[in-house]
Amino acid sequence: MEVELAVRCTRLPKMDMTSESDPVAVLMHGAEEVARSETVENASDVEFARRFRVGAEHVGSLYRIDVFDKDDAFGKTRLQYIGSANVKASKIFEKETKCVRYPLEAVAGLGGDTGAAKGALGDIEVFAHCVYPQDSKSYTFELVVDPYGTKLLKSSLFYEVLTMIGGEPLPCFRSEIQHAGSNSKFEPAIIQLPACSTSPADPACEPSRVALKIYRGPIGKKELMGGLFCEAVDLMRVCKDTTLFSRLNPEFLEGEMKLMNAEIRGENHFALEIQIST
Repeated sequence: MEVELAVRCTRLPKMDMTSESDPVAVLMHGAEEVARSETVENASDVEFARRFRVGAEHVGSLYRIDVFDKDDAFGKTRLQYIGSANVKASKIFEKETKCVRYPLEAVAGLGGDTGAAKGALGDIEVFAHCVYPQDSKSYTFELVVDPYGTKLLKSSLFYEVLTMIGGEPLPCFRSEIQHAGSNSKFEPAIIQLPACSTSPADPACEPSRVALKIYRGPIGKKELMGGLFCEAVDLMRVCKDTTLFSRLNPEFLEGEMKLMNAEIRGENHFALEIQIST
């Protein structure tokens, strides 16, 4: 599994005498160049077609994106530095839009205007999403929450499903907000899990974790009401045999939660009922 980053720049300063800049973006990990975008000619606002990919094990690592103006003159190519932004993919996934906007700032030693006012060098937007192997499988997961206690019954609830990538929990689904009542039903979550054997004795059965977190809304001021972690392979087994749902062995994060029931709705499609109280 990899994480793909799409990059867009806006309000880039004019670096050429007679035209707009010809921007190119470079992804850096420390002193190492990881990837480079194409050059877009004569543009102050640009969305690069070439995407950057980072391995799952580096999703929590700090990267830097440098933006340059590329000049070709007299048979020579010169990169004129504009500015940079520090990027961590795991932080982007925390946003509902899976996008973060950063003001470009000059880094000392790269030759830019380190005294430029904030925002004077333009902005960069970075979008992130997961890229799954071709042999990964889709699982449809439905959640029914049975809330108890006046604190919950007067609340709006939503849930997130997160997968553990590179040691970082990344949201892969966020439900709509539901007003808590008896047996609140949410829209189904469709999540991707790597294809592997569900036999514990099979060496191909690689451990991967899935988290379910239930919040009291609104999203901007969410409060964790309860949640659980379980092994992804255990979730796959429940999709085939609901009698195994009691063996999910969840690790509860917070709140009073109880797994009440599981029901198979179709191939790789199951529903889980949870009781939660405060």
